[in-house]
Amino acid sequence: MLGARATFGLAPEREDAGGGRVLTGVGIFLFVSLPLTAVGVALLS
Repeated sequence: MLGARATFGLAPEREDAGGGRVLTGVGIFLFVSLPLTAVGVALLS
């Protein structure tokens, strides 16, 4: 019998899946800070 994840076409769970948290945090920081910086520079100039 297939497992639930295989039935719905999902990838198997990984035990070491916590490595992406740092990159996600950096990505969110850049996604928020760069537009805010650009808007701040546009408003001041």
